[in-house]
Amino acid sequence: MAQQIADVEREEYTIEQFTKTKIDECEKRINAMFKFVSFKLYDYTFDGNAVETCVPLVDGVPYGSANTAGQVNAGLDIINTLCRHYGICAPIFIDGRESVNEIIPTESQIINLVVTKDNKLTIQ
Repeated sequence: MAQQIADVEREEYTIEQFTKTKIDECEKRINAMFKFVSFKLYDYTFDGNAVETCVPLVDGVPYGSANTAGQVNAGLDIINTLCRHYGICAPIFIDGRESVNEIIPTESQIINLVVTKDNKLTIQ
């Protein structure tokens, strides 16, 4: 009986290691497609079980906690990757552009929406 328990525990350990390796490889392949953003695709419970998630990270910080410039550039990186994957470029509207000093390069046309004190709409 003890041998059977040991065999089952060894199989369980092997399966857990395989699952963790598969998860790590999946994250690595997906993150290799992006230049500035990475994704956390799995979280682990206290028991060590993997739970699916999808959290974009900007310099290791969750997207929701990143500053405005980080969020805008993360969005542009995701758009760039999708444009490359699908072979399509469409105009990108960036709202609140005045909060971002530098944006990452894109092949798409950028339309900046900026708050000003002007009374007239200005197109440049």
